[in-house]
Amino acid sequence: MRNERLRALLLERGQTPDQLAEAVYVDAKTVERWITRGRVPYRKHRFDVATFLGVDEAYTWPYALGRDEVAAVSRSEVVAVRPHRWAVPRDTWGLFFVKAEREIGALVYSGMFMAEDIGVHRLFAEQARAGVRVRLLLGDPDSPNVAERGAAEGSTRP
Repeated sequence: MRNERLRALLLERGQTPDQLAEAVYVDAKTVERWITRGRVPYRKHRFDVATFLGVDEAYTWPYALGRDEVAAVSRSEVVAVRPHRWAVPRDTWGLFFVKAEREIGALVYSGMFMAEDIGVHRLFAEQARAGVRVRLLLGDPDSPNVAERGAAEGSTRP
């Protein structure tokens, strides 16, 4: 099975398989096998590739880690769980957006909490000027699901 994640990361970063091979001290054919045949490299090489590309090793090779390692990594990444979006403190959203280095992405029905906050507008603009990709995906206002959500939250479409 191909490793499309590795291929995409190289393309996103403007790197070639030859450059990756040189950076992690392997043959270029080895990198090609990682991509085209889905071969999983030795742990040291996985770490070196992840460092070179600036991602977590588990993203590029999700099945390479053992069950215990996956469990440990997943526990270390969960900071807090909240039952609803509205339960997330405003400062937390700001912290997420400020700390973004490559991308801010949000998929929401209406995104009123972002649309009504001029501070968030300014923050997105600053981040975009700094080279952070900002993508907001909003629900179709004519969608029954969006209408249902709006009714549940007590907002109506103007």
